[in-house]
Amino acid sequence: QAGIIPPKIQRETESKELLAFLPDFIRSRESVGRSDRYLLQVENQCRKVFKDCGWRNIRDVTPASFEQWRNKQKASPITRNRYLESVL
Repeated sequence: QAGIIPPKIQRETESKELLAFLPDFIRSRESVGRSDRYLLQVENQCRKVFKDCGWRNIRDVTPASFEQWRNKQKASPITRNRYLESVL
């Protein structure tokens, strides 16, 4: 409203597809010694949450949309918490 726009890096990040960040995120988990099995699980869980919640960009990600999705899941509380851990 006042003519002040967000920094360029923020504008570029907000418009980038969320899936484009996933390889870097997985590499960051790999760099701390996570197993291949764990990395695959995290990637698959992230992809599922992104798709099911309709998250295309960072601006689409909200705690409310995740909680709404998570509460609809029939999985055990432990499994639902693993999805939360995966997307953090």
